[in-house]
Amino acid sequence: MRVYDLRLELEGVGALAVPGRADRDWLQEMVRGVPLADRWHPIVVEPVLPAGAAITDCLPLEAVDRALSATAARALAATLEGFAELLPLAGTPTGYSLLNVTRVIDALDLRASKVTYTADGQLDRVVTHVFSAGRLRGVPAFKIPQRPRSTIYVTDVFADIVAEAELTGFSLATPLWSDGT
Repeated sequence: MRVYDLRLELEGVGALAVPGRADRDWLQEMVRGVPLADRWHPIVVEPVLPAGAAITDCLPLEAVDRALSATAARALAATLEGFAELLPLAGTPTGYSLLNVTRVIDALDLRASKVTYTADGQLDRVVTHVFSAGRLRGVPAFKIPQRPRSTIYVTDVFADIVAEAELTGFSLATPLWSDGT
């Protein structure tokens, strides 16, 4: 099993911005590993396209969120069921959804991992990841309780679908951790 940080290809790629401040603030507050479908309204997005930038299957949405194209959503939907929501976005480009990972799993082995903490004792950075493989069997995407608003982790299950479907915009070449199998 391998675990990856759901990083994106950023060079030569566009992004999606939320022009409405209230919607942007709502996203930053609410996207933290909890289901949002029951209170979701399609948030309007607009492209940020530097000269020559591409629109890919996975785009950054504001600072930490991810937006998936309709193609990526179709390829990943069944696998993500029970682990994430694909919430529709409005605006241009059309057909994109917010990837809201709803499974928070206490799988990071803090003793074996190399981590740094802030002055007030909060997890600041994970330098070297070590996970409990047993807690991640069959899990395609998850967040950890120490960072539910930021890092999205994915496993081989997710990465294999991205590769097989030839989805663009994902940077999953180097795993953060492997259990050696």
